[in-house]
Amino acid sequence: MEGEKKPMRVLVTGGSGLVGKAIEHVVKQKGASEGEEWIFLSSKDADLTSIMVLLMSRTRHGRRYTAVIPTNIFGPHDNFSIEDGHVLPALVHKTYKAKRDGTALEVWGSGQGLRQFIFSVDLARLCVWVLREYNEIEPIILSVGEEEEMSIKDVVDVIVKAFGFTGPVIYDTSKSDGQLKKTASNTKLRRYLPNFAFTPFYTAVKETCDWFAANYDSARK
Repeated sequence: MEGEKKPMRVLVTGGSGLVGKAIEHVVKQKGASEGEEWIFLSSKDADLTSIMVLLMSRTRHGRRYTAVIPTNIFGPHDNFSIEDGHVLPALVHKTYKAKRDGTALEVWGSGQGLRQFIFSVDLARLCVWVLREYNEIEPIILSVGEEEEMSIKDVVDVIVKAFGFTGPVIYDTSKSDGQLKKTASNTKLRRYLPNFAFTPFYTAVKETCDWFAANYDSARK
């Protein structure tokens, strides 16, 4: 029917705002599809606090709501706080300061813990796909594969290389490693998008480090 409105789709993302900013970047870069209107709201403005509320809304009003479950996100606009940021952005900040101040880089734990990391821009591309094409109510895990799980030590080595840090790296084994493995399966995602290409890890980390250095004064930290 001419003039009929398409269903409204809503995606709620948590965190420091990096995912929403990355999605906005992807939409602006690639352009909206015909008939699409994109609206970006902060959680405060949107007042969306519960995934269950969203799923109930879908049932009651016929709107298409779902939830996505990403693994460890990183990228520009992250929270780089050393005290309460996630592991990768916190290590970016630590390494930046160690290079700037000419000190050793201290890493908590042994570096043996394993994690899956997803670049915020890759997650944004997947979120755009979810909004356009994913029709299930059940949440979907958005993550690199289990085979791309990395040790914290490997992550440190990549960040050190990205910054060109040449000082000593000290692992404080008196501090806990936390949970050693938190593996998530992206089998469902690969069923839908078998050829989706994630940004190479070094490229993504280098872009994140460069952004943090260039925006140090204003970056959340």
